[in-house]
Amino acid sequence: MASYRAISRYFLVLFVMSLIVGCASPRPYKVSTPSDRVRYVPKKGTYHTVKRGETLWQIANTYDVSIESLIRANKLSDPNKIIVGHKLWIPGVEEVSRTTGWSKNPDFIWPVKGEIINYFTKSDREIRPGIDIAAPLGSDIIAALPGKVIFSGDGPGTLGKMIIIAHPDAFTTIYAHNLENLVSVDQQVRKGERIARIGTPLRSPSPSLHFEIRKAAIPYNPLFYLPSRY
Repeated sequence: MASYRAISRYFLVLFVMSLIVGCASPRPYKVSTPSDRVRYVPKKGTYHTVKRGETLWQIANTYDVSIESLIRANKLSDPNKIIVGHKLWIPGVEEVSRTTGWSKNPDFIWPVKGEIINYFTKSDREIRPGIDIAAPLGSDIIAALPGKVIFSGDGPGTLGKMIIIAHPDAFTTIYAHNLENLVSVDQQVRKGERIARIGTPLRSPSPSLHFEIRKAAIPYNPLFYLPSRY
């Protein structure tokens, strides 16, 4: 059984790493066309009042709808910035019980405090599968969720020292450009536990953390998951 787990973890790491390498090269990304937007006509729905600390991802999971449908229905130009007190139209659903909600979903925390200098991007010209957060050289990087370390070493390309942590429900978090990794493979870590120290990327003069959130190895915008910083 232990051998089977080791083999499974090995192939998971290989799969995630292959996708990380693939994301370094530009590739086409499908965007909606005007005709797509014309055809989108929700037949029913409800309103949700944005509360302090909520993210679009949390709201989408409360009502079991996609983030994309919320962006389209509310014509959000910047889905990372939703205003407290603003009413969002939730298409295609009935009113839901307020006793259920996003609290059952992963409660991520920020891995480091600092300014975001590069944002998650998917476009015809560029694919950036995570965010880059500026922070002082050598400062602490903490685990965004509890989980098990499945990779700790040198990452592909220019990612430098990197850590991958596996979490429940097929989530993984990736921490790269590290000066020093402080955890090892198979180690269980707590949310908020120190796992690495901030380093400087090879192609940048300033220290920063490259941070990704993936589900089933697919990268998602970390700002949809992380709590509001304001």
